[in-house]
Amino acid sequence: MAKIHQLIVGALDQLPEGNYDIYEVDGNSMQPSLCQGDKLLCKMTTIDEIIDNRIYVILVNRPELTDYRKNGIWVKRLQHRKGNGYINCKSDNKDTAEPYPTFRLKTLEVPEIWYPVMRMTFDMSDPNGVSMTSLMSWREGLRCWRRNKTIN
Repeated sequence: MAKIHQLIVGALDQLPEGNYDIYEVDGNSMQPSLCQGDKLLCKMTTIDEIIDNRIYVILVNRPELTDYRKNGIWVKRLQHRKGNGYINCKSDNKDTAEPYPTFRLKTLEVPEIWYPVMRMTFDMSDPNGVSMTSLMSWREGLRCWRRNKTIN
């Protein structure tokens, strides 16, 4: 167990200073890149720092809508043309009966954007997946790291 903690803390110590948070993938829209239950360690970023076709976690605020798209946390591939006021959001999963549509958000509807810097998965159905056996060990390693390093 101690070796897992050392491995995790060592990896986290290599991250640049910044504001970090952990998000859990919910759903299959980003398969095969991300799977249901994957944990993403993300660094806060800005709209101007978006690199096209990379995966981001976005917090969405759309008060004019009344359905599930009103508010939420979404994991999508983003495209942003600086100055046009919009972000295009794409899903990776093309294997569903009804493909997930690409949609557009106004940049003002996205108050927070997070870039995943580390992924942990428990989905071993795909031979390309990599897994750690204990979420508790991973979280404990993160707690130890947070106690020893100030995140600004």
